[in-house]
Amino acid sequence: MVTDGDKWTKRWSKSSWKQSDGSAGEFKLSAGKFHGDEAEAKGLQTGPDSKFFAYWAEMKKAFDNTKKELVVQVSLVLLIIQHAQL
Repeated sequence: MVTDGDKWTKRWSKSSWKQSDGSAGEFKLSAGKFHGDEAEAKGLQTGPDSKFFAYWAEMKKAFDNTKKELVVQVSLVLLIIQHAQL
């Protein structure tokens, strides 16, 4: 969930990786098709259909994870709508 509106675009920059061959996608802020509270449900949505999504953000402060695990957490929602064929 993104709670600061479009401010994420000031922190994150789209990578130029895979843009030359047209397979790089973009993120947009959206609550999706099904939500209770639109403002609370907003998050980053991929689009259009692409294979690669690459963004980066500068780290203000260096960190050292020597002898420690680095855990990157991502939450995904995959929406599949099936249409009944009669």
